[in-house]
Amino acid sequence: MDETPRASSSRPNPVKVYGGGASRPTAPKRASRARAADATKAERERVVRAGVDRMLDEIGFFGTLKLAFGLWDVLWFGLAISSAFKVAQGG
Repeated sequence: MDETPRASSSRPNPVKVYGGGASRPTAPKRASRARAADATKAERERVVRAGVDRMLDEIGFFGTLKLAFGLWDVLWFGLAISSAFKVAQGG
């Protein structure tokens, strides 16, 4: 029988260290979920708008574009623009 090496028991469990995995919601999480459920649509929009504004302030407009689009997206945009220009020129 082939014995495979086992992980050392002295190593920390990554699920416990990094907080991953399924866990029961803590009291602050339950309170925030209840507060979110009771919020009006206007309050939710205000909170989202504040978060978006904060993100734009931190990373800027072009940083947001960099997060939203990758190299392939830029290449596709270039192909679309060059194709449209060529068609508009009649060729």
